[in-house]
Amino acid sequence: MTNYRVSVFGPNRELVSSATLDPSVLIFTQAKLRTGKTYTFSITASNSSFLTSAPSEIGVTPKSPVVLSFRTHLFYVYGAAKTLVSATMSTKVTGSVYFQDPTGAPLCTATVIGKVAKCTIDSTLLNAGKYFISASYSADATHAAAAHNQWLTVKQAVSTLKIATNLKQVASDRLDTLVVSALLGSHVGLVPPGPVTLSIDGVRISSDAATFSFATWRPSKSLSKGSHTLTATYAGSTNYTAVSSSCKFVTQ
Repeated sequence: MTNYRVSVFGPNRELVSSATLDPSVLIFTQAKLRTGKTYTFSITASNSSFLTSAPSEIGVTPKSPVVLSFRTHLFYVYGAAKTLVSATMSTKVTGSVYFQDPTGAPLCTATVIGKVAKCTIDSTLLNAGKYFISASYSADATHAAAAHNQWLTVKQAVSTLKIATNLKQVASDRLDTLVVSALLGSHVGLVPPGPVTLSIDGVRISSDAATFSFATWRPSKSLSKGSHTLTATYAGSTNYTAVSSSCKFVTQ
């Protein structure tokens, strides 16, 4: 092989340029091509016997580069209703932006409107934590694909806990009439998983307040007359904060 012949043809097969290259040349650059137009690069090889190979051709469509960016730091609360993420393009484009978690699994897909792409992530899709997510632009007829990575923080939902008794005063020999309720919830409206423990005057009396009953409770010693404090405690979980709540009752 003595040389290569590279010919560049325009959309209507008009010759844009041609060049004869030494076999050691591995890169050919063609400048001033119009974006969005398809050009054909044709390559033939010749040897010392003046024999020429059949042309090898490839179509190329130049596209304008695009810069994709989004907020310096993204965050939302686990289980929250508002989990909007948005990406901004450096110029007006068409197409979509795909948001993915660190494993490549989809989070949401946004259609680009002008320069902005917005979509909502299912707020329970990721556990509370910090993730290096990616946003990828799909490209269009005249603009190249683009990508950007950014940190996303999913915050724990704030747990709520309310404890109450049906009576504020009770005879010491009628504790069986006392009923305690502990209602666990969260600011996002979801019920956190896991049990709520119950203690009286700092001593645990149940590992699950939902199943506790004074009617069947047998204390190691009788409660003294006076004020007593009931405390419900939720230890928290991956996606929900810990919380505790107390109330008082009086034995007579």
